Amino acid sequence: LQRCARSPNASAEVQEEFARTIQRRLLRSAPQVILSWARNEADRALRPSPLLGSVVGLDTGNGNDHSGSFVIPSQRSLLEILAGSVALEQFDDHLAPPLAEGESLRGGTALLRAQALCPAWAFYRYRLGAKALEVAEQTLDEAARGTLLHLVLQGFWQSRSSADLQAMKDEARRTAIAHAVDAALQTFNASLELPLSPRLQALEGERLQTLATLWLDFEAQRPQAFRVIACEKEIALEIEGIAVKLKLDRIDELADGRCLIIDYKTGSKVSQASWGEARISEPQLPIYAALAQADPEGLAAVAFAKVRIDDCSFVGIGAEEGLLPKVAGIDEAAARKLFPDQSSWDDLLAHWRNSIAAIAREIRAGEAAVSFRDENDLAWCEVLPLLRLAERRAQMEVT
Repeated sequence: LQRCARSPNASAEVQEEFARTIQRRLLRSAPQVILSWARNEADRALRPSPLLGSVVGLDTGNGNDHSGSFVIPSQRSLLEILAGSVALEQFDDHLAPPLAEGESLRGGTALLRAQALCPAWAFYRYRLGAKALEVAEQTLDEAARGTLLHLVLQGFWQSRSSADLQAMKDEARRTAIAHAVDAALQTFNASLELPLSPRLQALEGERLQTLATLWLDFEAQRPQAFRVIACEKEIALEIEGIAVKLKLDRIDELADGRCLIIDYKTGSKVSQASWGEARISEPQLPIYAALAQADPEGLAAVAFAKVRIDDCSFVGIGAEEGLLPKVAGIDEAAARKLFPDQSSWDDLLAHWRNSIAAIAREIRAGEAAVSFRDENDLAWCEVLPLLRLAERRAQMEVT
């Protein structure tokens, strides 16, 4: 049935027709096309494909000759031709053209993050505009679910404080969360070309209700009183000539007037480890704290809010201890492992300013090397094939 229907891979004839179609496309792809093949693999002689016969005039022999023997004319490979005509030069090209005066780049904090992790990632993705094809999902992906959670927590915390949260009875809290969930789903649906089905909305509503309840139960135990003064706040600034836009998930104000900056995270791996390093791979909160905050002394702490059914916690650093559950102050011994060179809040802010500015200067200078600390950091790289890591490993093995 597959052969009769000429399904892919059903027969040699189907594959031959497919191969000839691909060949015709390649031959029409440029004014001049050079075809080459390997003549040997170790000590084994290789033959060119019979498909090349009509292109380069090879004698592929009698079609009934199943031995596949044919005459290969005296013809040098492309590499031999190049080697005989010019001197080959090998060099490590890791610099792209510097940013021209007035040239702008999109990407914001994502651009700075990619540059910190691997300069080539930032160059291919944000200067050349390369990106991966989107994968169709039968249900909501993690990004969409994260957006929904942001909308729910934004809806709940608008014009509320820790006192409001703690004063709510269980039923009142459930009702307030349910209203925030319904509003979030309506807003999210309005942004889609094809709205979620009623069944999927119901399932997502249940998930969001459970997740938000767990998180708010956790927040009700925070040691310091606070009120939420901003949600999803957008800020635009320029860093060494690189335009950056920030969207802060939440800003809390403490009783003494100082602020806490919070960024919601739903992944299992949430860490502030890079904040003490030269290359900051999670730059959003440090950018705001060190470069966008008008009054650095008015900032008390920055933290990720890890919102998960299996783990609700804060991950960050504060000017002192006791501002958020299990978030150390910069002057505590617990902070020395991640921040060995920054013993005060002023030291930390200065480190963030200098490190982020250095990364921005790299972008302006065109630094685009395939350089990274840990290959696992590239797990979510949209342009991973362009980094050619397999070839890189092969070269290292040879050297």
